[in-house]
Amino acid sequence: MAFSGSPRTMFEAFGDKTRKGLIAILEKEFGKNNIILVLLKINPRVSILRNSHRLVCSVCGAAILYNDAAHKHTTCPTCGGKLKKRTVDNPKVFSTRIKEYEKRTKPILAALKKQGYKILEINARPLPYLVFNNILKKLQKRFGN
Repeated sequence: MAFSGSPRTMFEAFGDKTRKGLIAILEKEFGKNNIILVLLKINPRVSILRNSHRLVCSVCGAAILYNDAAHKHTTCPTCGGKLKKRTVDNPKVFSTRIKEYEKRTKPILAALKKQGYKILEINARPLPYLVFNNILKKLQKRFGN
């Protein structure tokens, strides 16, 4: 099971006096030792550049990731559908998200480390398949496979 971009707030992560947070629920269901936290680290400017140029297929929903200045796709390589830009994929929205991450999400990492969780930090600057390979290598190293 994977959660992308979650939890984003201390409340989502740890809950309050009346509600459990995601971490407690995951610990109960899977055990603390089976929770793996992966932090994809990237310069915010690079993230904004990539995401503001991302395209999505209007038919199958495939994401076409930005790769260079010559990125001129107009149709989906999977199904041939027309590509479009999501309205939320703009630098102003990303700037707000980065500020929210620093203020609300980043403190969760410190709290999780305090609770004994190890966080796998991955350089997210390379191409997606290389990032995936780095995650896989770190997981194999951790679990000895």
